[in-house]
Amino acid sequence: MSILQIKLLKDARYDENKDYDVLYETPLVSGYTDVTNLISGWHEHGQASGKDYKFVRKEIQGLSAVFGSLSAADKILAGQFMAPDPATIATADVLGSEYDSYKIDWIAKSKECRIARWDAATLIGFNTITDAKIALSDSINDGLHIKYIEGIDSFANDGVPGIFDFIESTSAYLAGGLINNGYTPLTPPQTMAQISVLLMDILRNGNY
Repeated sequence: MSILQIKLLKDARYDENKDYDVLYETPLVSGYTDVTNLISGWHEHGQASGKDYKFVRKEIQGLSAVFGSLSAADKILAGQFMAPDPATIATADVLGSEYDSYKIDWIAKSKECRIARWDAATLIGFNTITDAKIALSDSINDGLHIKYIEGIDSFANDGVPGIFDFIESTSAYLAGGLINNGYTPLTPPQTMAQISVLLMDILRNGNY
């Protein structure tokens, strides 16, 4: 697993907007500090490392799972990302009157991320699948694009088929979907199953 690491810069002129450099990679680079296990690390530097809002929120969710054990400061930082979940943040009342604004921020930024991830996955699809336009059309005709953008991605998570099911050929798409519907890779010997993994790494994990 890659790590989030920062390095304070002696010369802030490296970038007039910051006095640190951020990396998300492995191994730890000399002169950098690993902040992977700090909510404050992800909160302050996660997106500067090139990771999107949903990726950073997922990391903070993992670190805030036992919410009651967090410091007061970390509870606020986690709460600003609605982590571990909005209900916990509302019950703990760590954001006070700012709760609604941060919840709206979470909804809007999560949607922006899903749009960006969809666009990135679509580009990969056109670069790897011979009949990508047909596959894209099939998924859009089933309403999977809109569902994903609005936060519905799979039967396992939402109780209705979604784009994850289509790409991984599961649930309602067990006999079809991206892997089993006869689409062909643009550059064999790469398989549709391998392409499925690439697309899911973008859409589910935010690696793009």
